[in-house]
Amino acid sequence: MFRFTIRDVLWLTVVVAVSMAWLFSSRRVQERLDRTEAERRQFEEQNRVLHAEAIATARLEAGLVPFSGPDPNGTGAKSIDLP
Repeated sequence: MFRFTIRDVLWLTVVVAVSMAWLFSSRRVQERLDRTEAERRQFEEQNRVLHAEAIATARLEAGLVPFSGPDPNGTGAKSIDLP
């Protein structure tokens, strides 16, 4: 039968404790990374929407509306007379 000394049991305890700490730490880091990635995607979507709204507002304030046909100037908009 195997004989273990107190020193062997203490070493085993240290190895198990360090392994468990590493495992829990890596899980926490991965969860934080996933959460940060989700926040980044949400921020990019909000940024895209706000940018589109700002462009639309600027075009309306300048008297321009979106133009769906071919545009000889390449601006993608045509001017209109506002009342």
